Amino acid sequence: MHILAILVVLLLGGGQSRAMSGLSCTVDDRDLKLEVSSGLNGAGGGLFEFGGELQLLQPSAPTDFRKLTLGAGQVMQSWLSREELKLELYWERPAGRYGFLRIVIETRAIEEASYRGSYVLTTYQAAADSDAAPVQTETRGAASCSVG
Repeated sequence: MHILAILVVLLLGGGQSRAMSGLSCTVDDRDLKLEVSSGLNGAGGGLFEFGGELQLLQPSAPTDFRKLTLGAGQVMQSWLSREELKLELYWERPAGRYGFLRIVIETRAIEEASYRGSYVLTTYQAAADSDAAPVQTETRGAASCSVG
């Protein structure tokens, strides 16, 4: 009977435990509203269930760039240590005229689990005709992130 109880405990999670927590980053200024969050798995901080919402408030922004739902496919790079947290997010227009949006968030720890820093938002849109130049914009602002 004791052997059966030990086997049940081992099969249901009595083996190796894994530390999990989450991260979130926020931007809220006149150009961009961004809320992203993700689970963090283990000491290496691998992201899982990443998601978020982006609202580009610039009047000159392409209409289809103005409100986006972000998922794991938009995470190009992530970096987390005690000293800094960085994310690179990339969204590309799925059809029609080529265009993309790229956000790089770079923050430094200001206290345990709290990070402050900046973002750089780059948008690019191919010209409507071959004689015109493409349109690229770059916007900067403040970003904050937390881990817990």
